[in-house]
Amino acid sequence: MGTGQRPRVLLVEDDADNCEALGTLLRHVGYVVVCARTGHEALAAFHAFARPSVVILDLLLPDMSGYELYADLRANALARQIPVVIYTGVSNPDALPGAFALVRKGESPDHLLAMIAAACAGCADIA
Repeated sequence: MGTGQRPRVLLVEDDADNCEALGTLLRHVGYVVVCARTGHEALAAFHAFARPSVVILDLLLPDMSGYELYADLRANALARQIPVVIYTGVSNPDALPGAFALVRKGESPDHLLAMIAAACAGCADIA
């Protein structure tokens, strides 16, 4: 990505209110956001979204687990290069090797924003 492009976030979150709130927050600080509410929507959005800069992944989805979606993304050579921030309310999630960060729902939004910014470091300019 060249200078002047805003980082693109694929937000995978089944809760409509959380998706809306996080999407609004991320757009406010300069990200382009696409929200997917299921694993299948996330896979379709990934291929239609011109390679997101980062994926924010909830582990509890209605059609597949976040673990399954993570494995599907990691099986794709292009997707494997994209940082994934796990964003979950699961109290003791299983480790996901290669995930960029784990942020628990309920933590400060500033912590989530910091992890997203770190994952996107150098990928594009934030407007």
